[in-house]
Amino acid sequence: MLLYIKQQSRFAVQMGMHMKLKKMISIFGASIVASLLLASPAQATLILTLSDGENTQTITDVGDNGAVLFVGSVGQWILNVTLGVSDPLIGDSNKARLDLSSLNVMGLSNSGGSLTISLTNTDVSVPHGDTNFSVDLGGTTDGQISFQSYIDSTNTAFGTETLLYDTGVLTGGSFSSTVYGGASVTGPYSITTVATIYHEHGLSLTGFNHGVEIPEPAGLALLGIGLLGLGFVIRRRRSRLS
Repeated sequence: MLLYIKQQSRFAVQMGMHMKLKKMISIFGASIVASLLLASPAQATLILTLSDGENTQTITDVGDNGAVLFVGSVGQWILNVTLGVSDPLIGDSNKARLDLSSLNVMGLSNSGGSLTISLTNTDVSVPHGDTNFSVDLGGTTDGQISFQSYIDSTNTAFGTETLLYDTGVLTGGSFSSTVYGGASVTGPYSITTVATIYHEHGLSLTGFNHGVEIPEPAGLALLGIGLLGLGFVIRRRRSRLS
């Protein structure tokens, strides 16, 4: 009985903090959205979805400003703050970028549950051909989390034609990883990234940042040429000193 009272008291405090934080974030989020309206429009369509299996939230970048923001609750996840960013705010004519940041709090629950967060961008036109990609991710979790990312030559939102990478299940509190790989892309195509969180019990938290970058092959070639040129200069200096 005493444990139950303590849990309820903790939950009440958490809910009070949740309401204050939600109000602050809503004001901050409104400022972000207002500033994004000043950005130049793009052709891509950025879409964010959050689902616990029963409840789904979908946010679409209607103005093609390059960002989608959700602040609210999804079922037992009493507080979620998720921001997805892509072209034209990040990336340029030489590379495509997709970035997902999220904070997730599960309320009082004995059964736990999962939350799947997906971010997709369509009509991506660069780069083309054989190229490389890089992924940076990090965060903390009171449960488990996994990440996947895909490209789809059919340009379908949330398309999963080609798997770029799969982190597997990450546990143990804090986590961070950098992944490099190769891909062959033709445009226009879609890029999708997925994060799946699982908590065994309530009063728990997961937060993360997950970024995917696909650079232009020509840019990589120029980088290689630059490194070769640097090596040549170093060798010449060494020969002169000897």
